[in-house]
Amino acid sequence: MFIFLRTIVLPVVSVLMIFSGTVLANAQSNADACIDYVDDELHLRTGNKNTPLVQVVEYIAVMGDRDLRNSSGTRLTDYRAILQQDRANLHNSGIADRFDDFVEDFDDYFTTLDRRKLLSTAQYYFDCWMSPETISSMQSDIVSGKVAGLVRVIVFRQAHGGLGITISLVG
Repeated sequence: MFIFLRTIVLPVVSVLMIFSGTVLANAQSNADACIDYVDDELHLRTGNKNTPLVQVVEYIAVMGDRDLRNSSGTRLTDYRAILQQDRANLHNSGIADRFDDFVEDFDDYFTTLDRRKLLSTAQYYFDCWMSPETISSMQSDIVSGKVAGLVRVIVFRQAHGGLGITISLVG
């Protein structure tokens, strides 16, 4: 199920954003919190409270076949590990994956292994409108390599000092 909420213009193509919501399951999930957009600004909604978030980095990733395996060739089975491998492949090889005419974004944050590990350990959130089924489907599509397109990743600082991550499909 895809809901098209707004159009963004990327350097090469215009694409429709498909936002993701609620919280992704992980060891530190918080089912009462989700991502909301207030006047096009990122907020964390907990109950009736919307807290503005400070973005650390935002990028568009192309999920390629090489992202599904770690550097030892072992098939990855967790969407967070695949997102981490995507950044490792980009920063270690300097080669960006492509999707149609779009070349994935380089970022200046995940340049070290320690920072890339945050992609596997940080709290993940989705937009508030998404159902648990939609979230599960997105996770499965990333793991199975069926993501037909781009993944938007936004990393932000949480009020308690840790990092949070929200991901959404683009296209």
